[in-house]
Amino acid sequence: MTQKTKLPIWYLAGPFYRYEQDVKAEAAKAGVRIIDANATESRDGAAKDVPKVTLKPEYRSKGKAEAAKADDSLPSHGLTVDQLKEALAAKGVTIPEGVTLKADLAALLDAPAA
Repeated sequence: MTQKTKLPIWYLAGPFYRYEQDVKAEAAKAGVRIIDANATESRDGAAKDVPKVTLKPEYRSKGKAEAAKADDSLPSHGLTVDQLKEALAAKGVTIPEGVTLKADLAALLDAPAA
């Protein structure tokens, strides 16, 4: 058994480029071996103390407040079905036959102009 395989394991969800820190260098400094947590279900030999790392902003999941802000910017936000139909007519968008669900109408209104 090599020295490397004796090190405790830091199970971290990959891919590792999503992190602000150089996670491989952080693992070496901490004396742990890094393994993609998505690649195995086993947590045998897991290290107790692992470095603190942060996802880059573009890879962070949006919180409820951020998601709500994103939805506010859509043209369909807050409109009723009738208002969606009126807005589509005003844009000159023909509603395909059978499309009646609010989500489908909103998607038509929110779609970029072709």
